[in-house]
Amino acid sequence: MWNHAVFSKNRDRLLTSDVAQQFFAEVNRQDRRCNAANFNEFLDAMTKQSSECGRSTAR
Repeated sequence: MWNHAVFSKNRDRLLTSDVAQQFFAEVNRQDRRCNAANFNEFLDAMTKQSSECGRSTAR
């Protein structure tokens, strides 16, 4: 039989453990790396688009 008190106690133990802290730190690191890559791709695309627009209007 499911008991919410036991579930909550075990959840709290897990979230305060070193394993959980390492897991969430790795998830956060990967998220930051992914967002940085996406941002750099965005900047590259904007720079390319900007330079293409500049060339077409300069002609």
